[in-house]
Amino acid sequence: MLQPYVIIQHLEPRFIVHNTYKRECQYFRYITLSVNDLETILYQMNSEDKTYFEFHNAGFPITQGTLLNGHARLAHQIYIYLQREKNISLPEILNGKDFYIRLIA
Repeated sequence: MLQPYVIIQHLEPRFIVHNTYKRECQYFRYITLSVNDLETILYQMNSEDKTYFEFHNAGFPITQGTLLNGHARLAHQIYIYLQREKNISLPEILNGKDFYIRLIA
């Protein structure tokens, strides 16, 4: 089972489709979040951050099994959410390194 709320590092890159850029993005790390977590994070985002999220994940459903492109604004929102809602500190998500999200039930 995938462990949520930690950054997982790959030894080899993973490639996630970026529909807006029409290419695959290379990632060496990811975080697992539940669909409910991500929906709550998106609900709490301001409209500018939500637009930026949608730019990076155009056409991807928010459902179990989806892999989403991460970005700095999303990392900041995840950090705030985990701290406030789960009492988890995850400063390594804020280090500016690229990441993707695995959605679980």
